[in-house]
Amino acid sequence: MALETEHSKVLEMTTNLTPNHPSRKHHNECHIHGILSQDPQLRPTKSGKTYCRTTVETQHEQYREYIRICAWGDVAGHLSAFRKGDYVQVVGRVHTNKYTNMKGEAVTETQLISWRISDGETQENIHGVAIDDSEIPF
Repeated sequence: MALETEHSKVLEMTTNLTPNHPSRKHHNECHIHGILSQDPQLRPTKSGKTYCRTTVETQHEQYREYIRICAWGDVAGHLSAFRKGDYVQVVGRVHTNKYTNMKGEAVTETQLISWRISDGETQENIHGVAIDDSEIPF
């Protein structure tokens, strides 16, 4: 009974918030790190934009997951410099795409659309620019 009362208090507090209140917004941001299980494939679209796809293997205890990664533009170029077996840290948003393949089958694919890729050692600021100690004035 106490749990129901506590839940109703939280529900009442959140429903009284305005629609634009920061507590009501949900952010689709995912951080993963792991080993590339295949070489990244850099390709152009028909319109000339570049994108790069690969898969990152993550592990928690004895469980392994293979997460599809897609990057666009400059981030795609950065991702294409990595190779199978490299350790990477990836930040992006989860995206689910539904389409019909050439065989006429319905396909659902979930992937991480990356906006930041790192080797885990290079420090970057929030704009994705590498930080170099030599530029510090003191």
